[in-house]
Amino acid sequence: MISGRCNAMDNNTRMILKVMIIIKGVIALVCLILFVLTFAGNYLFLALFHGVWCLIDRSVLRSDNPYRSRSVRTALCVYCILVFITVFIPGMMTFPIKTIFPWQYRFQMIYIMKDGQPPKYFPEQIPVSATDYDLEFLPTVMQGDGHLNVAFRDAGYVAKVRPQIEELTIKTYVMSEYPEFAISMYDDDCPIDIPRDVRKEHPDATIYFLSSNHYGNHPRGTAVIIDSDYIMYINM
Repeated sequence: MISGRCNAMDNNTRMILKVMIIIKGVIALVCLILFVLTFAGNYLFLALFHGVWCLIDRSVLRSDNPYRSRSVRTALCVYCILVFITVFIPGMMTFPIKTIFPWQYRFQMIYIMKDGQPPKYFPEQIPVSATDYDLEFLPTVMQGDGHLNVAFRDAGYVAKVRPQIEELTIKTYVMSEYPEFAISMYDDDCPIDIPRDVRKEHPDATIYFLSSNHYGNHPRGTAVIIDSDYIMYINM
C-alpha cells in the first residue's frame, strides 16, 4: 500500500537541494549586479525569481514534511507568479530604461543594441566632463528597435562634434518650427519624436537630421539636437 504521506528526504536529495540553492543564489546575485549596471527591469525580475526560488528550497530543506508547510505553499504561489512575469513578459519585449548615470552608458548599449555598440552617429562613450546626463530607451513591440534618446551638457564636446554633425546633416530645423506631430507624417522626410520637456526647455535649439526612412512600418530617423552646450542624440 502506498502512503500519501511525504517522507523525510534522504541525504542525496538534501545535497542536491544545497547545490541548487548555491547555484540559484549566484544567479540571483549576478542578475542583481546586471540590474545595477543597466537599470533594465528584466534583470530585477530574474533576481527576484531566483531569490524566491532559493527561499523555497531552503524551506523545503529545513522541513521533514515540507509540502504541508503553509509558508512553503505560499512561497510556491509567489514562485508561480514570478515564473510568469520573468519568462513571458521579458521574453516578449525589452524593458524600458530611464537613467541619469553616465557610467552606465556602455553597459546599456550592450543591453539595448543587437551588436552591443551605440547606434551610428552616437558617441562611443560619454565624456567625463559631461553633466545633466539623461538616457531614455522605450522599446516598441513589432515596430523596430524602439526609441533611444541620449542627452548631456558639455561645451567642449559640443564645440568639437558640431562641425562633423553639420557635414553629415541632410536637413535642419529650428526647434520652434518643427511640427509637434511630425512623427505621424509619413510624407515627412525627417520624422522623429522629440520629448515635450526638450521642446519647452530648448525652443531655439537646432535639429540636425542625419538619416531618415519612412518606408517601413513606421517612420524612422536619427537626429542630433544642439543648443549651446546641450546635445541630444535621438534614434528611432
